[in-house]
Order: sequence, then C-alpha cells, then structure tokens
Amino acid sequence: MDLERSSGGSLPGIGETSLVLIIDSNADSLWLATQILSLCGCLPIPATNGLEALKILQQKQPSLILSELMLSDIDGIELVKQVRQIAIATPIVAVTTLWQYPYLELAALAGCNGLLKKPYEVEELAAIAANYLSLPPFPS
Repeated sequence: MDLERSSGGSLPGIGETSLVLIIDSNADSLWLATQILSLCGCLPIPATNGLEALKILQQKQPSLILSELMLSDIDGIELVKQVRQIAIATPIVAVTTLWQYPYLELAALAGCNGLLKKPYEVEELAAIAANYLSLPPFPS
C-alpha cells in the first residue's frame, strides 16, 4: 500500500487524541511507523532508544506503545519491564524481527500485549492501532 492518500493527510477527527509512543533505534523503521500512524490519525511520539522513551513517559501518557526489542542502549525486554512500572495499563506491542522462542514468551512475560513481526505491511500496523485504539479500519 502506498503511504500517500488522495486526501493528502490523516482523516480528520479520527484518533487525533491517540498518542502513540514508538521506540526503535532504526531510523527507517521509526520513520515508517511514524508515517503510518500519522495516516491513521494518531499523534506519534518517536523515541530512538529506551532511555529517551522512559523520559518521554515521565511527561506524556500515550494510549499505545510500540517497541522494538533490539534497541541500541537497553534490552527491549528490560525496557518493557521498566515501562510497565510507569504505564501499568497502557498496551505495549513488541515490533521486532525476533520472532522465535524464547523472545515471544519473554516479551509476553515482561508485559507486552501483542507482537508485530518485522517487516510488516502498512495494513498490519494500521490494524494494530485500530485494535488497541478503537480506530476505524485503515482503507485499502
């Protein structure tokens, strides 16, 4: 799916109060997720590492957190555990290439509510956002 829409932007009034914290050390992955979530009408908050994400969580309360498990400064599983102490009820989705045992189980035990395998399609990330944020489906 192309990331551009004929309307030229996000759908007005949909998800505009939904803050989504995206944590990813890979600049391209972070950019892609930011673009997709913006098109869904969310307000993405990008963080390039775990420490930056923890600082953001001291100031903002996102409705959803997407986190890579392989970060440059901290183990993603450890980050999820720390985030759980701050944002107890906020859904956390691990977005990762680590799609084998024991990572799946460790992510769930740490507090992840869902998993999204990289590389993903635009519609897959949009569906995650729609599911956790009660947004309408992303148009194909």
